[in-house]
Amino acid sequence: MKKRILFAAACAAVFAMSTAAFADITLTPGDSVPADADLVSGTSVLKVRGENGYYLEDLEGNVLTDDIYSNSFWMESGYITAYQYDTGDDTNCEGLLDQSGNVILPMEYGDIDVLSSKWTIGFKLEETDLDNYDYQGMFTDKNYLISQADIYYIDEDGAVLLASLPRDQYSGADAHGDYISVENRNAKQVDTYDSSWNVVAEDVGYTWQTGDINTNWYTIFSDNGQQGLQDADGNVIMEPSFRYINDFVGDYATVSTGDKEGVIDKEGNVAVPAEYDNIKYNYKAPVQDRAEGGTSVFNAAGYFGVELDGKGGFVAEGGEVTCEPKLAVDLLDFNGASATYTDLEGNLHILSADGVDSVMPENVSDLRCPDYSNGFLYIIEDDDYNYGLVDWHGNELIPMEQSRISLTGDGKTLVVAEDYENAMTYTVNY
Repeated sequence: MKKRILFAAACAAVFAMSTAAFADITLTPGDSVPADADLVSGTSVLKVRGENGYYLEDLEGNVLTDDIYSNSFWMESGYITAYQYDTGDDTNCEGLLDQSGNVILPMEYGDIDVLSSKWTIGFKLEETDLDNYDYQGMFTDKNYLISQADIYYIDEDGAVLLASLPRDQYSGADAHGDYISVENRNAKQVDTYDSSWNVVAEDVGYTWQTGDINTNWYTIFSDNGQQGLQDADGNVIMEPSFRYINDFVGDYATVSTGDKEGVIDKEGNVAVPAEYDNIKYNYKAPVQDRAEGGTSVFNAAGYFGVELDGKGGFVAEGGEVTCEPKLAVDLLDFNGASATYTDLEGNLHILSADGVDSVMPENVSDLRCPDYSNGFLYIIEDDDYNYGLVDWHGNELIPMEQSRISLTGDGKTLVVAEDYENAMTYTVNY
C-alpha cells in the first residue's frame, strides 16, 4: 500500500493537469444470451452450437443463419469468413458473410483474402503433388494449388464478381479504395483496375502502388531534406517540417526529426510534438478505430503512449503530458490508454494514461487487457480460473466469480458467463 501512495503522489501533479481524463466507467445490465455462445472476435455477433453445426445470433437473440457452419468463424474488414458443412467439397467450402448473416461470397472457396471492405478474392484450390504448391493442409499432409482466383468488388448492393483468373494470371493483389492492383504471375507485371475491371494504370511496379491514379489520399513530398504532405492535385497540406513522415496508421502518422519522434494527424496538425524516442502502438483499439485491415493505431481515446530516455509515459492529443515518463519502458506493457507492470515484490499494477497507478489485490493471479477496449478495461483472474473485470483505475466492475468474459469489436458490450448455464450482456458506459 505504501508503494501505491508514494507513486500516486509522484504522479499527482501530472494527473491534475490532464485534460483528457475519463469519468468513471460503469456497466448497464442487458439481455440473457446462450451460455455456451462465444463472440465472433471483432464483431457483435455470437456463434452458437446447434443440432447440425454452428449458427450466428445477434445480441438481441435474433438467429441470423442456419446451423450449417463449423465453429471456425473470424472477422476481416467487417466481414465474417465461414466454413459450411456438407457442400460436397471438403476443400472448397469457405465463404463470406456480413454481420447480419447474409452470404456475400458463396461457400465454394478453399481460401478467401479480404483485402478491404470493398475488395475480396476467393481462391478455388485443387490438390497437387507438385513441390511449388500454394497451400499446405494444416492437419493433413496434402498440398494445394490455386486453380482460380475470383476477384470481387463489394458495394451497398452486394458483391460483384469482376474477374476469374487462372493461376498463371494471378500472383498477388492490394486494394486502394475503389481500385485494385493485381500482379500477373506469368507476365510479372502489376496493373491497376477500377471497380468495373477497367485497366486504369499499366505496369505500376508493385501491388501496393496504383500508378497515376487520384485516390484522394495525401502524399508525402520532400523539399530541402524535409518532408511534408500534399493532396493529389499537388496542393500543400503541411509544409515540409520533418526529416521523415511514416505511413498513416488509422488517422495518425509518426514523424521524425531524425532524432526524436512525434505524431501528426491527417490534416497535418501536430498531435504529439516530436520530443520522444518512440511512440507506442495501441493494439487494443476498437475495430472501427483501426486502419482498413490493420490491427493497431496510435491514438487511444485521445492518449498516446510515449518513450523518453528509456522511460514510459502518456501524452494527451495536443502534447499535454498526462503521466510523466518515470518507469523503465521495458517493465511496461502498453495497451492503449494504460499499461501494466509487475513490481519487484510481484504485485500486478495498472498504470493509466491519466497518471493513476493501481495495485491489484493479492488474490489476482493474472490480468489482461481485452482486445477492442482501448486499454480502459482489464479482465482479472484468480488461481481457480475465476474471472472478473476492473477498469483502468482498478475499480471493480464485475466480481471475480465468472467463467468467461469477452468484449465486442466496437468495445461497447461485454458478454459475461457466470457459469455454464447463465450468461448475459452488459453495455459499457465510458
